[in-house]
Amino acid sequence: MRESREILVQLFANTNNYKEAISLLDALPEKSPAVLKAYQKVAYGRATQLVNDGQLAEGDRLLGISLANNHDPQITRLAQFWRAEIALRQGQTDKAIPALQAYLGSSGAPVSGEANVQTASYNMGYSLLKKEQYANALPYFEAAQRASGPNAGRITNDALLRAADCHYMLRDFPKATALYDQIISQNQPGADYATYQKSIILGIQGKHSEKLNTLKQLATKYPGSSFNNDAEMEIADTYLSDERFSDAIPT
Repeated sequence: MRESREILVQLFANTNNYKEAISLLDALPEKSPAVLKAYQKVAYGRATQLVNDGQLAEGDRLLGISLANNHDPQITRLAQFWRAEIALRQGQTDKAIPALQAYLGSSGAPVSGEANVQTASYNMGYSLLKKEQYANALPYFEAAQRASGPNAGRITNDALLRAADCHYMLRDFPKATALYDQIISQNQPGADYATYQKSIILGIQGKHSEKLNTLKQLATKYPGSSFNNDAEMEIADTYLSDERFSDAIPT
């Protein structure tokens, strides 16, 4: 009886029928080494299905089982990617960071659909950014720009923006401005934000005339931007700081 169940487990695992395979595995009172090896793959496969269905708690439980049966190092690293994904969706940045580090490793991270180096690098950069570790976040955003994946367009663009933000927070204004200018010149998503950020840098550098021109361009080029209200406030504040009181009053 046990042997027939083990054969069914292998069959279900090889046909990606992870739900049935898990049920059979959980019913086995004793598991042979071959079954434990299959358990790693099946638990991982079922976990990814559950994560995609939004069942994060059960998905995380199965990833724990997969990681506990560490027979295939590639599956182990992929399981770490999805453990990090669950943690990020639950707002648990501190839990996501070590899982992403385990997935990325020193080299040769395995790729399987959504689990890829570009996404992991971006997620790591964003996690460190949220913790205000800007210098540590920067190389991950740069790595995300160099890598490729199924969401390359969106990730590459936002990684460039976030790299600019890191330089900004580190007060490396020339590098931040160069990256913001790249986004603006290519009219990439977030170009309005980049324009606003560039204006702030110009203000910090005491270039008030250039700051005002840049802020006025924001309203002209991006009339629907959510940053236009902030831009109007910055324009007024800049006029006030320059004692141009009549200009500060909207007409």
